[in-house]
Amino acid sequence: MKELIKEVSAKECYPVRHAILRKGRPLSSCAFEDDQNEHCFHLGLFVQNEIVGIASFIPRAFPEQKTTKPTFQLRGMAVLEAYQGRGFGAQILKHGTALLKEQGVHILWMNARIGAIAFYEKLQFLSVGDLFDIPPIGMHQRMYKELQNE
Repeated sequence: MKELIKEVSAKECYPVRHAILRKGRPLSSCAFEDDQNEHCFHLGLFVQNEIVGIASFIPRAFPEQKTTKPTFQLRGMAVLEAYQGRGFGAQILKHGTALLKEQGVHILWMNARIGAIAFYEKLQFLSVGDLFDIPPIGMHQRMYKELQNE
């Protein structure tokens, strides 16, 4: 089974966002305010022509550090339950990180759900600050990785 990672539209991310990140909420909750930003990009991981994993990369200042260097936020990263545990999330994130490095992006950061912290730590992301609540989603931890120092 061969996977393919490619750029997709925000709307192509909605089915996975809805199933994993917005379960039980309206499909309209899957739209992010910066989905259409011209510098934002969305990646989809496909298995046999089915999109099973997604991630969105949005240009946004890293709140914990004032820098003039470009920083991006990772949002809406998810893999369908039937495909979790196969390394697909790491593949998408590594692919996105490589694209950001080519663009000279300094930091990739995210607001990680509590259940995802260990996943990001395995990929050398660091926690910063205290846990915080994003209603109605739940508790999160801000995490980041400096991309140009690798």
